[in-house]
Amino acid sequence: KLSRRGTLLDVGCYGGFFLEVAKDRGWLAFGIEPSHWAADYAKSKGLKVVSSTLNEARLSDKLFDVVAMWDVIEHLFNPKETLLEINRILKPGGILALSTHNPESLAARILGRRYPFIMRMHLYHFTPRVLKQMLGDAGFQMIKIKSNGRKFRVSYLMNRFKIRSYFIKKILSGLIKYLRLDSLKIYINFKDTYRIYAKKLEM
Repeated sequence: KLSRRGTLLDVGCYGGFFLEVAKDRGWLAFGIEPSHWAADYAKSKGLKVVSSTLNEARLSDKLFDVVAMWDVIEHLFNPKETLLEINRILKPGGILALSTHNPESLAARILGRRYPFIMRMHLYHFTPRVLKQMLGDAGFQMIKIKSNGRKFRVSYLMNRFKIRSYFIKKILSGLIKYLRLDSLKIYINFKDTYRIYAKKLEM
């Protein structure tokens, strides 16, 4: 948690949803998004977004206090090159916040090939250990790592669970409705995704 607000760049900002939150909290927020459609959508909301990749944007040195990159690094052809570029545009002591999925998680091991993050668009799968090493090579010191949990509606979980018995399913559905639990949200952490916060080392 930072004690002050400053300049923030969201790499791969898509429709600018994180940028909106950052802007509302007092950050001078900018975004980079290679999808022209998504970038135009973000700009239609009054957000400062450039339709480009980070390397093509050629931003100035030491420009940002924080760079965020949520669920992006696994899509990159050259992730280390991108981390080096982020290091260049961060101010001394600046923070990089990123997230990705964890191929070593219990969920990944149980699901195997059915693990939902195994898809063609994900070019790399980073374990926390490997990503920590890569960050170090790019001039960062990891300061925090945390797994991401999610909130699920009870009604959603009921639909996802494949209960074969019609009668059991009927009884559970009736009980949930009777107790008015349909919209209740339950927090679950499968530890299959995580986020890392790293600090630019001062040279």
